[in-house]
Amino acid sequence: MAGEPTSDHGLICAYALDGHGGGKEIGWEEIRAHKPDDGPIWVHLDRTSREVREFILNNAPVDPGLFRILMSDEVRPRVERIGDRLLIALRGVNFNEGSELEDMVSIRVWIGKGLIVTLRRRPVRTARFLREEIEKGTGPRNEGEFLIQMIDGLLHSLSPVLDTIEDEVDDLEDKVLAGQVTECRSDLAGIRRRAITLRRYLAPQRDAMVRLMGQQLPWLSEVDNSHLREFVDRTIHSVEDLDSVRERAAVIHEEISTRLAERMNRTMYVLTIVATLLLPAGLIAGLMGMNVAVPGADDSWSFLAIIGLIAGLAGAELLVLRWMRLI
Repeated sequence: MAGEPTSDHGLICAYALDGHGGGKEIGWEEIRAHKPDDGPIWVHLDRTSREVREFILNNAPVDPGLFRILMSDEVRPRVERIGDRLLIALRGVNFNEGSELEDMVSIRVWIGKGLIVTLRRRPVRTARFLREEIEKGTGPRNEGEFLIQMIDGLLHSLSPVLDTIEDEVDDLEDKVLAGQVTECRSDLAGIRRRAITLRRYLAPQRDAMVRLMGQQLPWLSEVDNSHLREFVDRTIHSVEDLDSVRERAAVIHEEISTRLAERMNRTMYVLTIVATLLLPAGLIAGLMGMNVAVPGADDSWSFLAIIGLIAGLAGAELLVLRWMRLI
């Protein structure tokens, strides 16, 4: 994903929405002069900037705890309502170069009538898509549609990642059934790690979406609320899919362990049988190698007789083991 341009003052982009899906790009001067009755504006900021912190303090009158939610590096997904505004922290798939997809990126939103502020530390693909849609004239027309399109983009980017993990689990199950257990162990560990990481982020996001669905705000239409209910179902389904992946991965791990144990037991069994068959031969060879006179030491036929004796004893052992049903 290409990096987003950021000014020296932390402003990535800002648009005054025209109510028809488009918008006019604006700067800090227009942002500071804006009033809620002028129509909605979207301000996308880099929250690591000092000027951005000052802007949030001046334009988002929140207590220190809520300010920490907006600006802190480690915040779980959540939704807080302050009057007719919402403070939202959500996560999306990390498409940044050199990063793992499951290392999800965070986006914070301060949204209400007339003002939409989004903050991020690392680039978020959904924000870039929203910007492109606004420039094409097919973006959100108001605050409610912005929130809906943003959440939809975050969930949409998650679906291919979950589908890939499920496909990998399917492939592992087929390999294990085919007996290819050794090469599956490292792949299984990677899948379990990714599923656990994703669920760690999505489980609180599911709770945040449920809380968001219950908000009745003047700038959210009935259609918007309907979309929010759909997003809750999609988030719950995603968490259930991850739970299913974890359970299937646990079953695969047990199957791999069982098959490896069976393989080890078979190997030890074969070695035990071989050692048992060679035990008489070792005893006889030890006796014949003693530094004392042994019967037949001077006879040419004694070697063949000993070989025959060893073969006979081995054959007798095989018969006894078969009679005992050990082989």
